[in-house]
Amino acid sequence: MGHTYAIFKKEGIFCPTYLEGIMHTEFFEKDPFEARDSDDGEWRSSRNIVTELPEEIWFVSKDIKYDFDLRCEVGGFFVSLEFLNLLQKFGINNFQYTKVYMVNKHKESISSKEYFYVRFFDKLEDVIDMEKSNIEFYRQNGRFKKYGIYN
Repeated sequence: MGHTYAIFKKEGIFCPTYLEGIMHTEFFEKDPFEARDSDDGEWRSSRNIVTELPEEIWFVSKDIKYDFDLRCEVGGFFVSLEFLNLLQKFGINNFQYTKVYMVNKHKESISSKEYFYVRFFDKLEDVIDMEKSNIEFYRQNGRFKKYGIYN
């Protein structure tokens, strides 16, 4: 008999429901909480499509410590290495991910686990007959622009 897994809300002092902080594509020593133009991009604004993720993400927070496995974050999720391993173990492959450093304003780690930023996307070939369809998508958000089916 196989293992059964469940996702539940882990409660505790280091498991906030809402993560308060800012995501950067690099750590900024001078003012780590200031938003930067370099933090924007298709990886943050598009939905449900494969896009190039930054090599790494820095999540700067005023929180003291994190110890959770899954939290929702702008356009994606922060997941622990253990959670990422479960996704891969069960053959879930409609996602992309990159390393996340959870730090305070002094660039000191505030996490007890290794974390990743994960974005899921639909695999259109599983739900649409691409050979018999004529589909165009909006580049900005990955949604359907127009579509038609060949006879």
